[in-house]
Amino acid sequence: MTRTNDPSGNARADTAASAKAAAATPRHATDGAMAASAMPLKLPFNALDLAFANFLQDAQPSDDPRHALLASLASHQFGRGHACLDLQLLAAQGVELLSWDARCQALLPADLGAAAGTLPWTGGEASPLVLQGQRLYLRRSWQAEQDIGAAIQARLQ
Repeated sequence: MTRTNDPSGNARADTAASAKAAAATPRHATDGAMAASAMPLKLPFNALDLAFANFLQDAQPSDDPRHALLASLASHQFGRGHACLDLQLLAAQGVELLSWDARCQALLPADLGAAAGTLPWTGGEASPLVLQGQRLYLRRSWQAEQDIGAAIQARLQ
């Protein structure tokens, strides 16, 4: 953190650095009972991952802080070129799947897979997320995968 002097000569923390540190977790994932003990203060999400989770939470609030975390993780995986967040692999090999260090992985709740079943943003044809088995997709990735599968099937017939 850097310090600068305000016009009165008092030292203050650089607000950009403070804001970046505060925004490292979806704001709704730090609300509620899990905030202090189970949720991390900082995970390696980018601004888009966080904005996506916060947008979903603002549009249709969820009381479960794991939901915003799952949305951020799905966005994170999409940004890394993956079609989905594989919840089974996340539980078994999260460090390799996310390319995070073990310290960050240890901060994730162990029951994220169970929370995926209660996501409020996966129902209907216009939902932003799609849960298919143990895979959580951004709708656009899921739709692209469906379109490719249908095109392959059409060519095989």
